Amino acid sequence: MKITFVGDVMCEEPLLRASRRGKTYDFTPVFKGMKAFFSESDLVVANLETVFAGEEAGYTRALYSFNTPDSFAEAMKASGVDLVTTATNHALDRGIPGLERTLDLLDRLGVGHVGTARTAEEAEKICQVETAGKKIGFLNYTYGTNVNESPCFLAEGEEYRLNLLMPQKKLQATYENGFHRVVGKTVRRLLSPKSVLKIKKLLGKNVANKYSDTLSREDLSDWYTEKLHSDLEKAKRENDLVIVCLHLGGQFNEEPGEAARYFTRLFAENGADFVINTHPHVVQRAEFEGNAFTAYSLGNFSISPSSIYVPNELKPEYSVALHLELGEGKTALSFSILKILEGRDHAIRVLPADEAYALCPEEEKKAFREDVAFILRRFTGKEIREDVPVQREYPWEE
Repeated sequence: MKITFVGDVMCEEPLLRASRRGKTYDFTPVFKGMKAFFSESDLVVANLETVFAGEEAGYTRALYSFNTPDSFAEAMKASGVDLVTTATNHALDRGIPGLERTLDLLDRLGVGHVGTARTAEEAEKICQVETAGKKIGFLNYTYGTNVNESPCFLAEGEEYRLNLLMPQKKLQATYENGFHRVVGKTVRRLLSPKSVLKIKKLLGKNVANKYSDTLSREDLSDWYTEKLHSDLEKAKRENDLVIVCLHLGGQFNEEPGEAARYFTRLFAENGADFVINTHPHVVQRAEFEGNAFTAYSLGNFSISPSSIYVPNELKPEYSVALHLELGEGKTALSFSILKILEGRDHAIRVLPADEAYALCPEEEKKAFREDVAFILRRFTGKEIREDVPVQREYPWEE
């Protein structure tokens, strides 16, 4: 059995505008180039960085608050994505109704999901895939939500709706005591994150901010820590293999931060077989943590490279597709590199690197190989020559 994991599946405002066709939206071109690639795997798992709350809830207009047309999910499903992780910082971008409608749509399309729930009973069930005589359990958690853009806080007793690594209390205190508490809605609209970045760009300032990933004892909670251990133990009892997907880490950082390392090691040291992370929006390293294989960030599957806040130096248009091949008594690891191609109209399409390379003009092939070498170095931590061949798949070698 071959399981493939890909990174952040996103639809930002540039792509939303480019995909509009009158009163509808067509996202088929985004995923079409991946269909044959995905067909090579028995199970494709993606990190879903948006909700599907319906048109009446307002489609994406802000930088950090997403809501995407249903046709995006339909195109994603048609390409071969089987399972998505939904515990992300965007899970509450349109509140509880958006979270629930997203799960309803995924169910209707036949896309599995893990990380959020509509009921406490649903949350109790471990996401399980059974194939080739093996039971594989999936767990998914996020560090928090984007409360400054979407101030939705889970009420006491509703924690089951979203798998969190730590309580929302710190986020809530930051929101209530900060800028959003002091100024009114009109000023907030004028000084939205997008407006601030546009002003900084006009002034020649750096608009590509990196985000810290610190952790203090105050961020942790005994209740949440006990729940993480309990979930993991239950998943291990019910499955032959446990895969944990974490959504955390400082965005656009070269190295995993303190919180990412802490929670990744917590799961790795307590029996998870794989810990596969998303959220930093650039590729970060992979390594074995004891017996567990850990990938700190697979990067972006479908970010818009032209988005105003996206820095270029860490190649956010490239990502990693991680492959696990499960056989009798052994697991083989390999990976592929994917590239986002963005047109002048801001429409994007995602292709395996070898196919994108074949379409590349001859005068740009050298730079393409250098980019691939850059991503290989970041993911493997090994010395890679600049003229490395662009392959469909690379074996993981210790």
